[in-house]
Amino acid sequence: MRRIFLLLSIILLAGVAHAQEFKLKLTYTVDGTPWAHPLYMGYDPTASDSFDFPARWAMPEYPEGMVEVPSNDFGDVDCRFSGRAINRANLGSGCYIDVRKKPSSGGFELRYEVDLIANVATTAKLSWDQSSIPPIIKHMYLASSEKPDHATLDMTKTGEFNIPMDTFRLGKYRQTIITLLYNQDTLGVEPTESNSTCAIYPTVLNATGGAHVWLSEAGRYTISMIDAVGRVIRQYDLLADVGANRLPNSVSSVPAGTYTVTIRNRENGNLYIRRLIVQ
Repeated sequence: MRRIFLLLSIILLAGVAHAQEFKLKLTYTVDGTPWAHPLYMGYDPTASDSFDFPARWAMPEYPEGMVEVPSNDFGDVDCRFSGRAINRANLGSGCYIDVRKKPSSGGFELRYEVDLIANVATTAKLSWDQSSIPPIIKHMYLASSEKPDHATLDMTKTGEFNIPMDTFRLGKYRQTIITLLYNQDTLGVEPTESNSTCAIYPTVLNATGGAHVWLSEAGRYTISMIDAVGRVIRQYDLLADVGANRLPNSVSSVPAGTYTVTIRNRENGNLYIRRLIVQ
């Protein structure tokens, strides 16, 4: 009986070690036809970030497991994970599966690079099931590698991205960067931690959207948006609670650009300076 119990325990632990903690399928559609090789991105505490463990993350589409390297070179249409823009050398010439090792931190960001080619196409799009993204993932920002911190959209809010085509076909989205934020609302900031004193999220805001400011102390605040030449274009008076506070007005009439935001506690004089991008 004891041997049977030990055997079952080993089997159970092995199953846990190889569990797919998060998986998202990306479908690439060109001129209305889905590309033959869907991509799978995810994270797992047991991932090795290498080609050494083909048994992990096996699935019907890719029975070889965690990494199936494309056998041919880029053609007129292609879609694969790569690592040139984010310095992941071990992905080599490309891969249909990219499973990142999950950090032990309570909040972190992971970046994935998707290389896209559609040289002879007139339309192209990426699509995914946004309902399969767990709530612990606060945002998944999609951007071009030219401006990886300037998000085009949040994948948790929509299920597809129609890629702009130009005379160079996919143009700047030939290398697309996806930034996953696990249990944090802003890039490089984890407002759920007690030592985070102030944060604005999202840091990339659509012109019709609204922003929140996270504060570690309640009080009366003056919040100012300042443009690149030093002009105050928005100013808010906010009676804030500890935690997330929604700014009282949208930025619907604010021109697209990068703004400096000053957040001053009028009761004790504490001043915070943050950045906000308006698309």
